[in-house]
Amino acid sequence: MKSSIPMLLAGLLASALAQAAPVCPSRDFAMFFKAFAEDAQLQADFTAHTLVEQRLQAGPEGPQPVVRKLEPALRPDLSQLSSERVAANGLIREIALPDRVYLRDQRGEVLQAFIFEQADCWALARVEDWSPSDALKSVKTPDDAAPGVRALLRGDAYEQLGQGEIKPIDKQLFIAALNSYLDAVDQGSAYAAYSAAAISLSGMAPRLSNQRLEQLLRLSSATVPEGALMLASFYCDEGQYRPDDNTCKHPQKALDALRQSAAMGSGNAFNELGSVYARGEIVPAQPARSLACYTEAVAHGADWADFNAQEMIKRGARADKDQPCL
Repeated sequence: MKSSIPMLLAGLLASALAQAAPVCPSRDFAMFFKAFAEDAQLQADFTAHTLVEQRLQAGPEGPQPVVRKLEPALRPDLSQLSSERVAANGLIREIALPDRVYLRDQRGEVLQAFIFEQADCWALARVEDWSPSDALKSVKTPDDAAPGVRALLRGDAYEQLGQGEIKPIDKQLFIAALNSYLDAVDQGSAYAAYSAAAISLSGMAPRLSNQRLEQLLRLSSATVPEGALMLASFYCDEGQYRPDDNTCKHPQKALDALRQSAAMGSGNAFNELGSVYARGEIVPAQPARSLACYTEAVAHGADWADFNAQEMIKRGARADKDQPCL
């Protein structure tokens, strides 16, 4: 009889522990998170005792990530993950298998990653906040009064972070960079229009429609030489690989944009104009005008311009004051 008492107590203890242990909603991460996001008790039960937090702080080379461990009293408010709060705040919640969730807005001001680890069940182990807004507050520039300058700086910071060694959040950083640039465009920044088009055409950020890309590049081309130069390239290839014969889809528009960029002092545009007049692909070949453009490119410090000018001279081109570059 006495020997059965310890066994009875052990059974009761095991039963009590089983009843006290939280029930895992699902071992499938997507299903687990959907339950976790809506239930405060699940959030408490399935968050690591010591949660790791990463934020950005100002550094000599721009915002830099810093990491600390959070005791339970300092845990972030996880109710922001609920569908209701996400919708109310105009946020986007994206589950990224196998183990994380991203929370971002449409303007690039919010970018957070919630990273889980799996043992018997999933548990939130790390919260990363990639928004550089706080880290940029102390940054002062001569152009602080320019339209959209803070959003432009934010986009540049995201892009710089995305080009580092951060994996696998780099895609999200480029999305946030694009959204920040477009936010700056909405505030009137012509340079942000160039930056938005450039990051989209690079393939790092989502591809905007051709109509939107042309709109952005035309906006930037009035005051940004690089924007006009990119617009010229876009008129030829619309952001795609050119055919083997290097045919330009809209030659006159491309030429006009190149000339516009050169008129703003772009050495690269002068160099490209030299090539255009040398090759005879967009307009008939004009050796003297090509040499004039390469000479202007040399004066504006463009790479390879001097070599290109010397090659034209070897081919018989001679300067002609009646055939200037522009």
